[in-house]
Amino acid sequence: MAAMLRLHPKLIFLIGLLLALAAPTMAGTRLEPLISELSKEFSPLKGYIIMPVNDGYLVDLGAGSGVRVGDLLTVLQSGAKVIHPITGEDLGTLDERRAVLKVTQVESKFSHARQISGEQNLATGAPLKRFAALNAEFVAAGEGASELFERLRNAVPALFWQQSKMSSTENSSDPSPDIRFFFDGQRIKVTGPDELVLRSYSVPLPPQDKHLNAREKTDYPVELVDGSIRYTPNRPRVKIVGDMHGAILMADFAQVDGSLLLAATDGLNLWVYRVGQTLELLDETRFHDRKIHALSWWQPEPGKLFLALSGTIEGFPNQGTSVKTTPLGRLLRFKDDRLAPGGYADPLFFLGSFDRDGDAKKELLLGQELDLDNFYGRVLELRPTGTKLKAVAPNVDLPYPFAVQGSIFAHLNDSAPSQTININTGALTIYHGAKIFYQARKSFGGSLSQLSYDRNPESKETLFGQVHFEVNPVVADVDGDGHKEIVAVSSYRPQFSINFGSKPTIEAAGLAVLKYQEGGTYRNSLWLESEFPIQGLYADDERILFISSDLQDPAGTDQLSRLMMLPLFVK
Repeated sequence: MAAMLRLHPKLIFLIGLLLALAAPTMAGTRLEPLISELSKEFSPLKGYIIMPVNDGYLVDLGAGSGVRVGDLLTVLQSGAKVIHPITGEDLGTLDERRAVLKVTQVESKFSHARQISGEQNLATGAPLKRFAALNAEFVAAGEGASELFERLRNAVPALFWQQSKMSSTENSSDPSPDIRFFFDGQRIKVTGPDELVLRSYSVPLPPQDKHLNAREKTDYPVELVDGSIRYTPNRPRVKIVGDMHGAILMADFAQVDGSLLLAATDGLNLWVYRVGQTLELLDETRFHDRKIHALSWWQPEPGKLFLALSGTIEGFPNQGTSVKTTPLGRLLRFKDDRLAPGGYADPLFFLGSFDRDGDAKKELLLGQELDLDNFYGRVLELRPTGTKLKAVAPNVDLPYPFAVQGSIFAHLNDSAPSQTININTGALTIYHGAKIFYQARKSFGGSLSQLSYDRNPESKETLFGQVHFEVNPVVADVDGDGHKEIVAVSSYRPQFSINFGSKPTIEAAGLAVLKYQEGGTYRNSLWLESEFPIQGLYADDERILFISSDLQDPAGTDQLSRLMMLPLFVK
């Protein structure tokens, strides 16, 4: 018979106490992979300035070193040595920060970097470190923030950590640090001094009862949204894919490597999702220097994906109240499910991307100037050349008026060449080259994204103009007959008068389908009516996706945008 070991009760208590102290907390175990990844990605890599070039510098840290676009490099000057008084050990040097560079383009063995602060005319051979000697701030709101902050500070000791801010907002009245870590309870978002996102990480959540998450993966009939949708006869029921962040003003979709990506903006914030049975948030960023009116995915070549933003800034040319509006585009690179600076200077255009060859990838980037008299200014093709965008005359016949937002190129039938489909001032027009082929005037378009501007900014007399950035129509075989149809947003506005300072009013919206018929005409039918404006649209042979945005609440609360799905074939 085996002997039984008997322990004194005090000894049992002591062993239990030691085990409890030695074992990591449940949260600590859960955070371990994240902390390890943060420690690796923010490690202070050492390098040197190779040479000045153009308006920046070449540094000897490249993709092989783990450097990414947007990384911050601190240029250092070695100071006095630090010697241990007892052992005589060389403990290092008192380095001084001279400047900060930001990586704008990464090659295999070197990178291009732009200086964002510090001394000018940095010398060749000057030492630098990635993510070192930078002022860092931790802004958090959520359970476990204190523990995460301590773990993060210990994992990334090369940063100068400021006092943790336990706040539910990302806005701070303090001077901006070099780098911020935002924690909202579910994600860590890292931004640089220009407030663009450098990194974004999902924080592992504690295990939960599966029933708590079941609701997120359930398709609900749209009747749960009171009064939002009315169906036309014989159409399948609309279903909810997921709730979106903010009140969406404009969105765009792109099929990339088997995934459907969705980019959306409320005018200040930008979100990127992966669309599946539900919505998966991949990245987000916020702008403080401009208003974003429109966006589109741009794929100039295989393996490269950008998000082209159309924004505006305003200035005061005179001492009076006159305001001058200037278009300001921006290109953001999207790689590894993250947004990063695109490496190009912001062009003074509204931007739009187009699929010219019918392969479902928008490889052509057009920029449009602002004509203060009638808004629709000159259109140029923007071609990437090194780190610059070269503006040239487009090698395509464009109609007039033409807007880079609200227009697409499409092959509607095999016998016809590519056609331009444009929505403008309530009409949907199909062009062959610059000539009108067909036009439908039944309240097409109608968007919440609008721009009001002074058409005469150099004068004391104010002359206002207003334009809406329309949602692009889409083309797909939505009825299964083997031929493509046009799907477009339609809407009813009580009046098209200019109403500055208030939100645009749309009393009803819908999805209209135009089907080509023999003889060169189109049959127009309304497939769906919505009480809420539609601010994004996608269609393939199996479904139509659209974004329903409720911005009509006069109190400014409970505004909601949802991604909805209309199945095309019920199996």
